[in-house]
Amino acid sequence: MILKNLIYTWDDIIPKKEQDYILEQHLGNVKYEFAATRKPQANIIKNPIDIDSITMTENFKEVKLRPGIFQSVFYEEETWEQREQVYKNIVMPPLNAVAKIMGFNYKLLKIKSNFNYKETQDNKNMCFIPHCDFEGLGGWTLLYYIDDSDGDTIIFENKGINYLTLGKELDIKRTITPKKGKMIMFNQDYLHTGCPPIINDYRLVINYNILIKNKKPQIKTKEPCCSSKDL
Repeated sequence: MILKNLIYTWDDIIPKKEQDYILEQHLGNVKYEFAATRKPQANIIKNPIDIDSITMTENFKEVKLRPGIFQSVFYEEETWEQREQVYKNIVMPPLNAVAKIMGFNYKLLKIKSNFNYKETQDNKNMCFIPHCDFEGLGGWTLLYYIDDSDGDTIIFENKGINYLTLGKELDIKRTITPKKGKMIMFNQDYLHTGCPPIINDYRLVINYNILIKNKKPQIKTKEPCCSSKDL
């Protein structure tokens, strides 16, 4: 049974050869666009957030407004935005590997890849605005790290975008450093954010949003996939 309060993680979720192929394609054939200009209406904030009021436990990161990132959207609104037969091979293997291990069938909501360029040392304590993916649907967010990079993913204990309007401190649930071949999975309602790379030239991540169709999927592996500190 999959528990919604856990953060599931896997190292080398797919073979090294497939990892190399996905990285090669994302640095070659995949085309990116500036996220803020792709669908301007999607960037309108319905409930304005005072960015300066967002603070985190340990106060080790400063939240800064991100106008947009470079991204490549593969699947959205039940449609493959790019040629399915070409791009399926470079985005689906990590997701299908997790589905096989965890014993679930899924419905795709969205698949995209994010490309973050290296930031300057002046922004070494920066992370982007916390957010939720498809809040309230009971779905899951999965992140596949395409390359080794600095620029942690931060997942918070707090849920729902409206939490950011309350002026309360964010409690950090877990930080995860990108590692090539690593996959993580967590409930979509958890606020989370990413940090830009300062040391590495770029940070590449595939972002999946799915609904699990089985009511009680059965995990089909004896290997540990999560730690007790996530309980």
